Amino acid sequence: MRRCVLITAVFLAGCASSPEITTATDVTLDDGRAGHRVDCSSTPRGHPECLTKASALCPLGYYALNIATMAMTIRCKTSTSE
Repeated sequence: MRRCVLITAVFLAGCASSPEITTATDVTLDDGRAGHRVDCSSTPRGHPECLTKASALCPLGYYALNIATMAMTIRCKTSTSE
């Protein structure tokens, strides 16, 4: 039992101290508007991490313009009615 508790504690400590590995780069879209390329290729969870990062970048929501397995290009909404 003690061994399970110790292993769990070490695992959780590693998760808490791991760096953010989902990145976002500002891009100019084909229509000239600003957008973001969200890359989650370094994460073990993949696409769900991209969605989390996109939501953090765009609190009013976003349009997913190009979705790949481990990356996506988005444009943030500028209002809730958009």
